Amino acid sequence: MINYQNINLEISKYQIMVIGDNLDGKSSVIKGLLRQKEFSQSAFQLPFQNLPKELTVNKKKVNLHLWDINTNFQLQEHFSLIKQTIQLQQGFILVFDVNNEESLRNLTKWYRIILETTLLEDINPKIYLLSTDCYHYNNGYKTLSKRDIDEWIEDNEVTKYIEIQRDIIYNMNYPYFKKLLTSILNHISIYGEN
Repeated sequence: MINYQNINLEISKYQIMVIGDNLDGKSSVIKGLLRQKEFSQSAFQLPFQNLPKELTVNKKKVNLHLWDINTNFQLQEHFSLIKQTIQLQQGFILVFDVNNEESLRNLTKWYRIILETTLLEDINPKIYLLSTDCYHYNNGYKTLSKRDIDEWIEDNEVTKYIEIQRDIIYNMNYPYFKKLLTSILNHISIYGEN
């Protein structure tokens, strides 16, 4: 059993799984959190990708590993590996687009897998629901109302719900993402704050 409350504060390696659809702004969120404008061409083409980077957060060196997971990932083929990876995570960021109802619906099965896996290991997962506004044109998808989102949160308990406005994504507002990352790391008790 991993007890994240007792993590040595000097340890600098942290792992967070970022889960979402292909076109919901997930890749932009990862770039913002890692403060990196571009990755190799293939970096976001795989359904299951570990993206590490050393950063300074709260004046401390942090070796951050963001695990990029596509919701369309073939779970049955790699279910054992996914469960093992989930057990190593200190936090989970579930990303959806407010202009695409399906992107939120696709997160439900992943939410349940996270809960089932962490429950077996007696881990209290820190799960952050993050909404973006990336679809310029509706493309035939149903836009989510505040009530739709509130109902999902009511049915699926999360640590925190965070809304990211379109201009933050498109202008790649690094100060915002730095503040967001610091908040998330504090929430998962990396720096002893809840």
